[in-house]
Amino acid sequence: MPSRAILYTEFLFYFTSMHLKTSLISICCICISFSAFTQDSTNTTSATVYFMRASGMMGLTAFSAFIDDSLACHVHNNRFSVHTLAPGLHKFSARADGKKQKKNIQTVDINLKAGEKYYLVIDVVDRYFAGYVSLIEVTYNTAKKMFVTLKEETGCGL
Repeated sequence: MPSRAILYTEFLFYFTSMHLKTSLISICCICISFSAFTQDSTNTTSATVYFMRASGMMGLTAFSAFIDDSLACHVHNNRFSVHTLAPGLHKFSARADGKKQKKNIQTVDINLKAGEKYYLVIDVVDRYFAGYVSLIEVTYNTAKKMFVTLKEETGCGL
């Protein structure tokens, strides 16, 4: 029969290893729940808007992207820009040149929801002998295909 000291040592080893496992599992659960909470809290306070521009006509010119009549970014060929905005109704537009919004430019009005992402493509539409800049909202699936060839516009050229 084993001595009491050996039994006591085995009991302590078993108890501490079980206690250690339980503690590690508890710590992991707390960390995971905390990271999930912080991730949700940051996403619920703002919306994200992407201006995307693929290559095309007028490739040397950076297009001006506007949010609520204010210049947000100069988007070059094969680039995209990311903007974090407060939820609510916002007006988006783009033009080929200039830093000020013109009155007769097409706008896209979107009621942004917190935690959501919105994708806007800047494109040139050909019309007879002239073209105009168009801004089109697209789905995530369409944007995902475009992101493969686009790079982020850093500094936005402002």
